[in-house]
Amino acid sequence: MKRRYNRAREKWKLNGRLFDVASKAVSDERSERQQSIKQLKEEWEAALSSEI
Repeated sequence: MKRRYNRAREKWKLNGRLFDVASKAVSDERSERQQSIKQLKEEWEAALSSEI
């Protein structure tokens, strides 16, 4: 059985930009996901620094 996680923004405790990066990483559409861990890290760090 495939487990589904709650991806609702209201459950997210960090900023909205981090939510967007995380949501992209777990997208049901593989082509919409980051193409590498490096890309995920870069997007995550950019979202973190936009919070400051």
